[in-house]
Amino acid sequence: MLKRRVVDKYRLYEAAVQDANQQVGIAEQVYKENFHSEPQVLKEDFCGTSWISCEWVTRGEHRESFGLDIDVEALEVGEYLHRRHLAPEQRKRVKLLRQNVLQPTAKKADAVAACNFSYFIFQQRGELLDYFHAAYESLKSNGVFLLETAGGPGFVEAPYKETRSIKHSAGKKKGKKWFRYTWHQRSFDPQYRRGLYSIHFELANGKKWKDAFVYDWRIWTIPEVRDVLLEVGFDDVQVYWEEDDPDEEGYPIYSRREQGDSEFDTWIVYIVGVKKSPA
Repeated sequence: MLKRRVVDKYRLYEAAVQDANQQVGIAEQVYKENFHSEPQVLKEDFCGTSWISCEWVTRGEHRESFGLDIDVEALEVGEYLHRRHLAPEQRKRVKLLRQNVLQPTAKKADAVAACNFSYFIFQQRGELLDYFHAAYESLKSNGVFLLETAGGPGFVEAPYKETRSIKHSAGKKKGKKWFRYTWHQRSFDPQYRRGLYSIHFELANGKKWKDAFVYDWRIWTIPEVRDVLLEVGFDDVQVYWEEDDPDEEGYPIYSRREQGDSEFDTWIVYIVGVKKSPA
């Protein structure tokens, strides 16, 4: 039986930092721009609560997804928050697997996604090479591998804190303060590019949740990631940068660029490995 406090922790996280609709949208965009067709099968690595996997199958009657994670708690919360609320026919097309992402999957995907900077958990280049190889082997002959990535001098500034107030977006409390979210950059070692980060929450009733999530990451650079992707065998590596203006619904717009953007102190990009079928 899941404890309410456990569920609430992930619910607050999703409200503060994740947008499955936008993340699914960029996966669709990248695939269509490369292969001029609709992707049908998604493999979500480090799936956590599997929000992306569940959103994916709502976009089409032939869509399938499977999410991988080794955290039983997160998978159980994903079932509770998202998968069980799908229509029965949609639910059949979502598989949540307790499996290490370093192991290739027998089922092949059109798109593999590692969002929320999750692959930063790998500290050594050899680990990153193994992971990218597993992703490559899990793709169909035409496929894309998306890596949501953060960087810039502001992302390695430490100590540093950023705080935002989050309001209820639905229900009787819509528009009222829900909680305060704090992103805490605790330390950064430039020699190993190793950073320690935390997320804190403070509810409207005054209750505080320090270190609700803690991350010990290596902050991989775009050139490092590109080199490993090409070494594994990907035919092309593309980088999608956020544009200055959002779309009509307020969602960020990402576009492929050949040159980076140094305007922002901190940025988020999608690094994409493209696997193409032999000519």
